[in-house]
Amino acid sequence: MSRKCSFTKYSGIGLLELMLSLAIIAILLIMAVRYFQSASNNNAMNSAVDDCNAIKAAAKAYIGANPQGAATVDLPDLVAGGYLPSSFGSTAATAATASPWGTEITISIIPPTVSCTITGIPQALCNGATSPMAQKASQTLSQGESATCATAGTLLITYQL
Repeated sequence: MSRKCSFTKYSGIGLLELMLSLAIIAILLIMAVRYFQSASNNNAMNSAVDDCNAIKAAAKAYIGANPQGAATVDLPDLVAGGYLPSSFGSTAATAATASPWGTEITISIIPPTVSCTITGIPQALCNGATSPMAQKASQTLSQGESATCATAGTLLITYQL
């Protein structure tokens, strides 16, 4: 009597197939999380630099419209004058607006210089002159302007009007 080997008895998936499927899913999830973190950090960096560039443009327009104005310009002056939207802060005597990381972007406008300081930047983004944040900020700068990222997670962008 001979036996025939038939695989039709075993239906369903085995443990090996299940483990292989779970490993592939885990690898895809890890890749997706890393991509999301990178995209999220990039979005936050772009937003912070765009805010500083908007403040520079608003200060330049304000000074152009008020050449005999005050020696300093505050963020409330720019908001009250319509040079910046109200999302940049109230018209109270503050010189700060919120950054994407929930900290303050502090502004100092003493013509012809605009200084924009962003604190609370994650160390992975702001840890020296060659950090991603400093490089992102430097892409929009003109001659005589600078972007410096301190090791404490603070970015200082200096513009010339």
